[in-house]
Amino acid sequence: RLATAQVIARIGSWEWDISKNSITWSEELCRIYDVTCPVSAADFEKFLNRVHHKDRKFVKTTIEESVKNFGSLNFKHRVMHPKKGERMVHVIGEGINGGDGKTLRMQGTCQDITERFHGEELEKLVFAATQSYNSVMIFDKHGTVEWVNEGFIKLTGYTLDELKTLSVGVLRREDEDGISQ
Repeated sequence: RLATAQVIARIGSWEWDISKNSITWSEELCRIYDVTCPVSAADFEKFLNRVHHKDRKFVKTTIEESVKNFGSLNFKHRVMHPKKGERMVHVIGEGINGGDGKTLRMQGTCQDITERFHGEELEKLVFAATQSYNSVMIFDKHGTVEWVNEGFIKLTGYTLDELKTLSVGVLRREDEDGISQ
């Protein structure tokens, strides 16, 4: 049941016994990073190779600092999946202190949040477009205007309904030579 829940939630789990240098990944975590299970400590480089090249140093440093300082992990990074392309994951983990001043082991989860991340980014763009004083227009693939923001209406005086009955060419100002500006 746990494996099924992990697949549905796109969340994998992991455990790293630092003293034995052994790593355990769930099947779903292996799918998220597209690596073959079981994963061994020697596969850390394979894991890092799946991390987006611009995020590798950050990921490696974050993990090292967490081990060194008995810290928890809570960060996002990009994964380069050979079949699915760039993905976004959220890692959460905790260190277990061995009582001798060293981190004994770490455990945690990693969730593929790509769709949620893209949705959040789209929401930011929508907010920026609707609030902008600049003119923003959205066209369909045939060049028909589908949406305009308030900035467009204030700058041009045309509403979306009016634009649907006009040619977009009315927005161009031409000089005496017929050249658009």
